[in-house]
Amino acid sequence: MDEKMAQLAKTRQELETLVLQQITANMAAWKAFLGTVGRMYKYPYTDQLMIHAQRPQAQACAEMELWNRCFHRRIKRGAKGIALFFQDGRWQKIKYVFELSDTYKKDAAAPPVLLWTLEETGEQVVCQALKDRYSHAENSFLSLISAIAAQLITKGVGKNNFLASLPADSHQWEKQELEYRLRNFIVDSTCYAIFSRCQIESAVSLAEYETLLPAISTRDSILHVAELVSYCTANLLRVIEGAIKAPQPLKPVGASPVKLHVVTKPEPPLPEPEISMQTPENSTVSPQPLPLEETVLTTPPPAAAGENFALTVKSYPPGAKARYQRTVSALALLKQLEATNRQATREEQEILAGYAGWGGLSQVFAPNNLTWKQEYQEVHELLTEKEYRSARASILTAFYTPLPIIQAMYDGVRRLGFKGGKILEPSCGIGNFIGAMPEALKKTSCFYGVEIDELTARIAKQLYPAGAIQNIGFEKAKFPNDTFDLVIGNVPFGNFAVYDPTYKDKLSIHEYFLAKSLDVLKDGALLALIASKFLLDKKGSAFREYLAKRAHLLAALRLPDTAFLQAGTNVPMDILFFRKTAAASEPDWLELGETAGGIEINRYYLERPGHILGMLIKSNHRFSGGSTCIPKKEELALLLANVMESWQACPPQSQANELSNQSPAPIDGRLADSCSESQNISLFDLEARPLIPETPIGIMTAAPDIVTPPVRKEAPLPSEQPPQKPVISVDLFDQEEEAVPKTLKAPDTVRNFSYMLQDKHLYYREDNELVLQEVSDGTYCRITALIALRDLVYDLLFVQLHSLNAALIQAKQALLTQRYDAFVRTCGLINSRVNKLAFAEDCSYYLLCSLEILDEDGNFERKADIFTKRTIAPHQPVTQVETASEALTVSMNEKGKADLSFMAALL
Repeated sequence: MDEKMAQLAKTRQELETLVLQQITANMAAWKAFLGTVGRMYKYPYTDQLMIHAQRPQAQACAEMELWNRCFHRRIKRGAKGIALFFQDGRWQKIKYVFELSDTYKKDAAAPPVLLWTLEETGEQVVCQALKDRYSHAENSFLSLISAIAAQLITKGVGKNNFLASLPADSHQWEKQELEYRLRNFIVDSTCYAIFSRCQIESAVSLAEYETLLPAISTRDSILHVAELVSYCTANLLRVIEGAIKAPQPLKPVGASPVKLHVVTKPEPPLPEPEISMQTPENSTVSPQPLPLEETVLTTPPPAAAGENFALTVKSYPPGAKARYQRTVSALALLKQLEATNRQATREEQEILAGYAGWGGLSQVFAPNNLTWKQEYQEVHELLTEKEYRSARASILTAFYTPLPIIQAMYDGVRRLGFKGGKILEPSCGIGNFIGAMPEALKKTSCFYGVEIDELTARIAKQLYPAGAIQNIGFEKAKFPNDTFDLVIGNVPFGNFAVYDPTYKDKLSIHEYFLAKSLDVLKDGALLALIASKFLLDKKGSAFREYLAKRAHLLAALRLPDTAFLQAGTNVPMDILFFRKTAAASEPDWLELGETAGGIEINRYYLERPGHILGMLIKSNHRFSGGSTCIPKKEELALLLANVMESWQACPPQSQANELSNQSPAPIDGRLADSCSESQNISLFDLEARPLIPETPIGIMTAAPDIVTPPVRKEAPLPSEQPPQKPVISVDLFDQEEEAVPKTLKAPDTVRNFSYMLQDKHLYYREDNELVLQEVSDGTYCRITALIALRDLVYDLLFVQLHSLNAALIQAKQALLTQRYDAFVRTCGLINSRVNKLAFAEDCSYYLLCSLEILDEDGNFERKADIFTKRTIAPHQPVTQVETASEALTVSMNEKGKADLSFMAALL
């Protein structure tokens, strides 16, 4: 018996080895196997290998008993079963399954055998089921599948040691690069298997992994990959199947139908198609889930979904009130659309596109502003508390980009050679950069947007239903490095930092957006962003040096201060064009210079005055930086067009491999009309630009691979580091995050209803428990700073109460003054609304508020006496009194009762 079992095990191993060699012989063979994985997703990967080896075109398989009992079908005479191996205790055994074409109906009452199709319910129902199961926000079916597949591979079975099973001489990559390529290969293979089962053609191309197949040619490594792909495919397809077969509720009247944005092909006809019926899920024929797919009657597929909005030039009435009315009208319509669960029509999209945001509309949120009293009430009635807080928080950062500037930026990247690919806008607002995308790019690009404001993101999804828009802060968006072909947009600006543990330095918000945007770009890819002029004109050059190590500044254009006037702001801005590549030499834009008129400005503009689209004059305005750029007589759109016309056309991407591999460098020439020579002078040195040749992909047919590639380990910026949440270091193939306890037993040293830090995690004491707090990064920094200030105040009070040492008290007061001043510089007054929202739940908040003396209007007047004076004297017990009534008073104060013996001792 043992000899027979050994022979059976040997036969199984030989057959597995043979099929593993076959499926990795070339990419076509691998794709064929992925098709089997998709069709046979209810079988384990070992059975999938056996089925593929014996019947690679199998559509549906089951054991003979299952065919007989559940489907009233018999096996055809002479049919050959598919041998599957399994372990029964310590014995290796074999069983046989039969393909559908090997069976026939034994009577007319036999139930049908039909396979589910995605058209039965449509994309919306399936996407919602996937979102509910895996908590992802992507709207596109393709983006959702790719993101979830990456999540499952990372967190589901990410502990397989791939590299240990790979021969060292089988590949040419470094360890980290190999891990990154292998992870992406598994994600894309999973997507291919799922799309194949869902009959979606050409959704994923695996051609780029052709050179990777030899690296995974060993038996163990192929089995690892096959197991991961099978595991993830089965998880996703089971959710999809469940959504399709679940009874669908009736749609509300007027609901907008949805369709898949994919090309489908008809299912190959199965023998004897009939009316479908339910097959019992709890059949006792087999202990494992039925490998044969069951089908149910479904409703007809919904019609087409709304299309992406095309942004056009439209004149709106000027003024803050007009912008407010457009914004409120858009929000009211959004609420109606969401209440009826439907997509906006073209006419409704026009209204939504008028949303101007809350930038520059701080008056709306001022309760004492009589001019805006009606609007204040209207906003409170329209928005939820959460929406209201989010809207109010955006008044300093939400300024939308005028269409002529967007069009000029697209014209610029086109002239720089961009023909299509993956595009990211890191702060997309309502999606104006999507709507203004040229038609040629729409056909060859897929667009990803990130927007932190919930209301704005919801409007963007109504305007651009085919876009992959995430409602999340850019610091929390888990895009892999070296992913995008273009990052374009208008980054937020403000005098505050963004917390991201990946970046160890304290970067201002616009610096952070540039740094992370460069990291997610591919080498040789383009960055086109609008940023504050202080990026180039800031006296300190640390961040410019940081950028210079990672990218070439191809061009910078200084906009007039009125460029964003219609959006509600007149801040000085630059349009910056970078190409991601290592710098060859120190550029000229690191340092500042001075104009003949004594205006301090970046040397880049001193060498290229034609890039200033206005006239520089001195200014004493608080936020002008010593100068302002007033507009010229010409329209800004005309000035931008003239600049773009002066740029030389770039070679198309298809010819990129013919270009030299030298690093590009900005030229020091000026506009053509300012040169003595009659040649066409470009803003860029286009003789040598490394481009990454890549086949353009169809619009919205791919999603970001949520994989964490190796993090850059270059010199950090020398700057102060804010309070940071703990960073958990994980391996690429073992990314299970360390569990953080949700509750802890509260120590006696922590006051009830107060915050505390435990291993840098924020907790709040409620009775006898510490409850973990999930707050935004900005709130975390504020609370952390206020905790330190609170503890210092209590320390000072304790010293005053128990010590007569004046020097010790003065030292504590000096430290409190230093810490308080630092807090105010960074976070504002303790009594400010934002700090109240962050810390009001702490029982000590109003003690901290008493550090500030405010006038009748709530304005800061001075610091409290505790900073400079002793406000509490040490307790000195009374030892003697004159009268019995005094003795009674002392006894009540000290003992809480009339203690006759104590009273007698005082007299």
